[in-house]
Amino acid sequence: MLGYDDASELVNRFGGLCVMPGVRDAAPDAAGRPVPVEGGRGPVTHHNPRFHADDDTLVRGVRPHAHVAR
Repeated sequence: MLGYDDASELVNRFGGLCVMPGVRDAAPDAAGRPVPVEGGRGPVTHHNPRFHADDDTLVRGVRPHAHVAR
């Protein structure tokens, strides 16, 4: 049992994926790739007081996990 969150260890043991949707303010560029918004919230990990989760990304974030769980 791990005393911390180590996604790489869990994925190696059991398979899966680790994504962090909604943690950075971004806008699509001309090719449709997300580019950080100047002055926006940057990516920070969970358990950080500056962490921001955009609730609008929940559907997109849950979809790949549901697909892997099949």
